[in-house]
This record gives sequence, C-alpha cells and structure tokens, in this order.
Amino acid sequence: MKTKDRRREFRLSAEDEQLITEAAALAGVSFTGFVLDEALARAREIVESHRTITLPEDAYERFLEALDAPPERNPALVELAKRAKRFHRVS
Repeated sequence: MKTKDRRREFRLSAEDEQLITEAAALAGVSFTGFVLDEALARAREIVESHRTITLPEDAYERFLEALDAPPERNPALVELAKRAKRFHRVS
C-alpha cells in the first residue's frame, strides 16, 4: 500500500457536501474515500484517453501500411541534417 503523505484541501458548497456525503454513505465508504476513489478513477480515464489512440479497423490498416512504406525523400530534412553540428539522443 502506498504511503499517504500528501494533503489537499478544497472548498465546496453545502449542497455538494451533502450530496457527496450521501453518496459515500450509500457506497459504504468515507467522504474522503469516496472523493479520492472517484477522482482517481476519472484521472485514470482522462490520462488513458490521452495516451491511447483507438482507430477503426480500416484506418488501422492504412496506418500500418504507411508505417511499412518507404519514407518519401524530404530535401529540407536532408539539408537540415547537413547543417546540424551534432545530434543528441533524447530518452
């Protein structure tokens, strides 16, 4: 289990507090547990949606074909490579 050594505070209306309190009670968890569980679930959903690209099958096939195709010559990129003094690998 992760050590919980961070603290956050936020303000909310009385109505919002009452609603969350009721929902937490119905779920059988504490107010903090409810808010944290829901916030983490939503955070994971948002992060995952930005890390993952879902394509329809036909678009996926076109994407793979494009990856397998030889690259087109890019004179501007060739010129840039000639002028570059040094390339650094970024990890």
